[in-house]
Amino acid sequence: MRHTGVNPKGDGTGMGELFREAILKGVPFEVCQKMKNNPDLQGTDFTKWEKHLIHHLHTAQEAEKKKKEEKEQLQNHLLKLQLQEAKEKLSKRKSDKTENIMLAAAQPVPPAASAPLAAHTPMSMPPPVTDQ
Repeated sequence: MRHTGVNPKGDGTGMGELFREAILKGVPFEVCQKMKNNPDLQGTDFTKWEKHLIHHLHTAQEAEKKKKEEKEQLQNHLLKLQLQEAKEKLSKRKSDKTENIMLAAAQPVPPAASAPLAAHTPMSMPPPVTDQ
């Protein structure tokens, strides 16, 4: 108003509509569509138009916030499922290893394989030396 002497909120010169269009270019698409599709807002005073704009902006912000929270919840749930799956795979792998070790230990050693090993091992070991 200082620079042009015209109130952009509207005084019947058409500047109000240009001002509203400029504002609508800076809001989310859904809000812009709702404002343009409301026939009661065409040519109404600025305070009523502004009240509707603020309402639609708050509604859009709440919807965006809700979508973001749902997305985070789904990501957390997916992460938990992946972690649980990884733990199950790890525990299965450990049990398979334990089972393989137990099977290997339970198998008898053939006598031919143990004979050369016995020839290289000492029969008895001297008792440990203790300092007294």
